[in-house]
Amino acid sequence: MNPTEGEDMPPMTAAAATHYESLSQDAFVREAVRDFAPQLIGYATGILKDHERAKDAVQDTFIKLTQQPQEAVAGALKSWLYAVCRNRALDILRKERRMIPVDDEEWRDLTSNDPDPSEEAAATEDFGVVTRFLQRLPENQAEVIRLKFQYDSVTRRSAKKPDSA
Repeated sequence: MNPTEGEDMPPMTAAAATHYESLSQDAFVREAVRDFAPQLIGYATGILKDHERAKDAVQDTFIKLTQQPQEAVAGALKSWLYAVCRNRALDILRKERRMIPVDDEEWRDLTSNDPDPSEEAAATEDFGVVTRFLQRLPENQAEVIRLKFQYDSVTRRSAKKPDSA
């Protein structure tokens, strides 16, 4: 089906419009689903080229119907349903165009090499504890320990840097 097919269909008869107007809101929606859902799914499938996404668009269409005053749409129900369904299907297509599919290998490449924030918080907390213990030591012993950890830290950081060659 082409995207304008629903618009080219003949409008509802006056008798059909009167019938829909006479129903309770719940019965109105139930009968609209019964009478139009299969055709709307076919219409949306023609636009989306995917049956499952078309069913989602039709479901959204009927959800919108439940949010409308019955008297506002009952007289032109068929054209209203097709217009809303078409707009919803086009919204789905627009949304999917903005999405960039990424396979698993690309996703792994996108992950950050930054340290885990919880690990950084734990390290900061550990540093505070060590600093308090160092303050209890004589200055010469504290200096030896500081130099040892500073040397190890510099060695680890330089080992993680990529070669510039």
